[in-house]
Amino acid sequence: MSLRSIPHGFRRRWILRTNDEQVNNVHSADLSQWGFGSYRYGLAGTPVIGYDAVVYREFFLGGTVIVAHSIEPVTQEVLVAILLQNRPNQGGVVLSLPRGFVVKASKLKAFLQRLKAKADHAGRTLTLQEVWAALHALTGFAELTEEMVQTPVLNVDKLQMLGRPINTNNALVDTVSMDKAEIAFLQEIFGWSDKEVKQMSPDVIGGVYFMSIEIPFELLIQGKKPGSYLLKKDVRAQQGILEGILRCEFHPLATVLKQLDDPTNPQAGDGFTEIGISRLDRSLRTRR
Repeated sequence: MSLRSIPHGFRRRWILRTNDEQVNNVHSADLSQWGFGSYRYGLAGTPVIGYDAVVYREFFLGGTVIVAHSIEPVTQEVLVAILLQNRPNQGGVVLSLPRGFVVKASKLKAFLQRLKAKADHAGRTLTLQEVWAALHALTGFAELTEEMVQTPVLNVDKLQMLGRPINTNNALVDTVSMDKAEIAFLQEIFGWSDKEVKQMSPDVIGGVYFMSIEIPFELLIQGKKPGSYLLKKDVRAQQGILEGILRCEFHPLATVLKQLDDPTNPQAGDGFTEIGISRLDRSLRTRR
């Protein structure tokens, strides 16, 4: 959503406070961080029929959520990887999935430079949407290795899209507006002109990307609970501890769906987890 400056005399609904002091006569405001996104305040619509609004735009229009699963070789039962993670904004420990904002610029630049070199070698010119999808795949794989599993057996090419990227709240979240700084960052690497970017921008699919990856069953060991599994110690990610992740468990898909559908379960209710598991379930059903 494109916001304008709020004119003098316009009746505002939002109140802005900084350092506990109310700020009057605000025409526009912006709170931003490279790598996270921005919150913008301004006028939506026109002074006659418009209203003051707040819009959040995530870095590169959204991050990535990863749904990892494994297949029990004898029964062919689907085992879904679930993180138990402390999320204070939701009240405590919840059932979660690896997810995150687009990776840091330095890591992202090196990845995209390799992507361009590979395309150049093949005599191809990458489109903006191809690059957009690739950087979200990198983000997903980075989150997987930081929060769940680390092994050379897995790589970013094993990720598969799970449906179309989503807008988490289209009354608040902007998943269409291109950011000049982000585009300039990509232009520096791929050499696109402003005209080329303008032509390719309508094809970009903004939003949070959902991707799945299959974990080899050989990397799992039996858990304490019947039917549950854990990752072997030598492939467990460690960095997730810093983000409140207590442990990772693999449970039968049917069991996880039942847990998420239980209205009395205090660990259920994370939107990304609900969407990711449901999309994996639908995806696996269509394959069989």
